[in-house]
Amino acid sequence: MQTFPSITVTGDARARGAAHGEAFRGLIRAALDLYLQGLFAQPSRNHIDLSAGAAEAEAAIVRFAPDIAAEISGIARGANLPPWQVFLLNARTEILNSKEPECTAFYLKDSAVLAQNWDWIKELEDLCVVIEHEPDDGLRYIAFGEAGMVGKIGLNERGVGVGLNILFAPHPISGLPVHPLTQAVLRATDLAQACEVVRNSGVGKASHILIGDGAGNCRGFEFMGDARHEVEARNGYLLHTNHCIAPAAKDVLEDLGTTKARYACAKSKLDNAAVLNCELARDLLDEREIGDGVLNRPYLEAQALKPYLVGTCATVVMELNEARLSIRKGPLGESEGEGRAFSHFSL
Repeated sequence: MQTFPSITVTGDARARGAAHGEAFRGLIRAALDLYLQGLFAQPSRNHIDLSAGAAEAEAAIVRFAPDIAAEISGIARGANLPPWQVFLLNARTEILNSKEPECTAFYLKDSAVLAQNWDWIKELEDLCVVIEHEPDDGLRYIAFGEAGMVGKIGLNERGVGVGLNILFAPHPISGLPVHPLTQAVLRATDLAQACEVVRNSGVGKASHILIGDGAGNCRGFEFMGDARHEVEARNGYLLHTNHCIAPAAKDVLEDLGTTKARYACAKSKLDNAAVLNCELARDLLDEREIGDGVLNRPYLEAQALKPYLVGTCATVVMELNEARLSIRKGPLGESEGEGRAFSHFSL
């Protein structure tokens, strides 16, 4: 069965980072090569000063989340890499600031299910990991993400879960980058505390952060450069792709590729479902409807990052009332047979 590699790390932030870096040293270096020699090196991006961007990211992470900065430094030490490269990796969303449409995410209130397809560059499918954290000073949590990153999608033992979608807006790196922010959310004891973490994370990013808990509560946060808007569930769910849905932010940003087609496809199926439960979540994320509304996306040439291929690198379904995360690797059409099975992690 095709699965993502996983480890359990313990101790303080620096120790957990070092264990992460040592265990996945080869994957981290491969991910860095992909960004440094490929994505950041595209002709249209020659103006990017990567060391300056990494320094800005480090300063923001130290300011808003010093424990996470210590963990990133630990990853660098474990992987035997210059720290600035790992800070760069953890701020790649903000520095790359791509117009590539990625991800469909939703929360179902009645069943407390938070689920999404994570869409990105094909090569990253084999460079992602699942890390179970057992901090000596906080909650246990599970984080899925690219090797070398401190977070992306996950949940903690109190049933707080987090997912994300890309948006697009020019911005400086003035707040906590989105991947460290998702880890900060997983250190929160409940939804209210998680929302305050997000509200106090500064701006300077362009992404949607979706947070839910095991009691049927959720909140979405749309970051658009120097602005932030919050969104709530309606009709029993909160659905998001790659355009703003907050009333005050509609049509403020450029829509990304297939975002509205995917949103319409998912909304129709959610609105017409008899029950909004985990089975529905899996069926919805498996949607391969012909056309722009496809949710489980085969690898096709990128819209903004040619000649790379972009598709569904992972499908993640989290049952927050049971603190259970299920994850499947790759697009459904390329994961037939045994590879279609989910791997399961529980706290």
